[in-house]
Amino acid sequence: MFAITLFSLMFGLAAADTSVVFLAPFESLSAEATELSDSLPENLRVVLDSMPSIQTISLNQIGSIHEVSAAEYAAGCPPTEFVGCAFLLGETGQANYAVTGTVSTMSSGHRVDVRIVDIGAAREAAAVRIDVADGDNVPLTEGVVRLLNAVIRGDVGTQTDVRDQMADVIVDESNIEAQSSDLQQLDQEIGDVSTLTERQDVLLIDDVYTLEDLNDDINTEGTKPWEQFDMEPYEFFRYKNSDLSLSNWRQLSRGRRGRVMIRPGVGVIRGPNHGAYYGRVSLSNQTLEIAETYAWQTLETGTGLCMSASIGYGIRPDLEISLLGGVSTGRYLVDIHRVIVNDFSTPPSAEDFTNQTLFVGPQVLIVPRPTYPIRPVIGAQLQVWQTTTVDNHILPPSGLPNSVDGSAEPLPPPRLLTAGIIAGVELRLNNNIDLYAHLPVNAVIMTWDAPATHHSGSGYLEDLQAPRMPDLFSGSLTLGFQVRTGGNKQRRRLEDYE
Repeated sequence: MFAITLFSLMFGLAAADTSVVFLAPFESLSAEATELSDSLPENLRVVLDSMPSIQTISLNQIGSIHEVSAAEYAAGCPPTEFVGCAFLLGETGQANYAVTGTVSTMSSGHRVDVRIVDIGAAREAAAVRIDVADGDNVPLTEGVVRLLNAVIRGDVGTQTDVRDQMADVIVDESNIEAQSSDLQQLDQEIGDVSTLTERQDVLLIDDVYTLEDLNDDINTEGTKPWEQFDMEPYEFFRYKNSDLSLSNWRQLSRGRRGRVMIRPGVGVIRGPNHGAYYGRVSLSNQTLEIAETYAWQTLETGTGLCMSASIGYGIRPDLEISLLGGVSTGRYLVDIHRVIVNDFSTPPSAEDFTNQTLFVGPQVLIVPRPTYPIRPVIGAQLQVWQTTTVDNHILPPSGLPNSVDGSAEPLPPPRLLTAGIIAGVELRLNNNIDLYAHLPVNAVIMTWDAPATHHSGSGYLEDLQAPRMPDLFSGSLTLGFQVRTGGNKQRRRLEDYE
């Protein structure tokens, strides 16, 4: 009968994809239960290895965990955390499921609590208690195999009586009657089979942790709960009431560390995004030859739109360094006038062109409280600004006042360096995308060719206009979204599961 039953189980699993099952040690709760707890994983291995759709792994096939061998790690597992240990060991071994449990002694035999962990979902898929008589190892093994079979197929996993669910595992319709009879006999041989209603699921946090609970834990002697998770008391308080699993909380706690941040943005700026060119030429009243020229070009303060993008790398959870670049729109005023010596003339109005000013520079951003959905941002930045030149707007350049005979080089582009501070806020949409608002305030600390000047000849041009300079301070408001990418995904630890 047992051979027929195993053949049926093998046939039922043959059509499924191969599942890797980690056979974890069973914990013995008494000296009398040691023999059964030690033999149960091996008994399961013999049966499961004969099934083509299941591959089993054991402790000696799993690498080290935290620089400790899998066997040593399992031996040091706390008695109350055998399920979490099985989960972590199975995940390290890249298994799909883990089978573990406890064995205790009863007056007429043993009580076996069987836990089957769905490692991919990080939850217990089944938790049952089986009472067996002494020497009934074969039907016990068969019962655990049936339960695992049902879990893999998805027929077991809800909190219902396993005896009701086992009948749904049957695949071969020709064997339904025989299988049903075997199940009834199995139930009689094994004894009482019942589900355990308490299952561990990393996705659920059911309890509410109040400030009163926190104060009680603070005033209680011994190890504090937050110390087990390497947290501060109020961080633990927020975690417990965050509706997040510990693994997700730890991911948020990593913040920016080791991640790449990409930030496009648009905004309004009041800064050095305008350009200006001023030029005067005096001509001889006798020969109309150029007698004197004067010109300058520079950056000026104005209001415009800006588009920017930055890429940053997280050094710490709350610290990143980044490179910001962008362009701001503005105006470019060109004021050129030619006069004849001793001949009065009215200068024409300045020409107005659209202008683009480029800016680029490093940033350092500090974003504390990485687990908060809304986070403050503070930072500092350096930026180099460079606007266009008159050559980009007036052609040919040989006719400009700074080119007497057409051979003079055009004036170099004006540039300046600003240093600034940043204030802002971030709003988390999910683990990878945030909305942000940055409000930088900059101050000019250095200039190059702002203004750039040219003067040749002398004698007639008087009351020449001095170059205008940008304001010392400037600011902008930038809105956009932030994408976090990269970073090594941390393997979940034991406490992430428990």
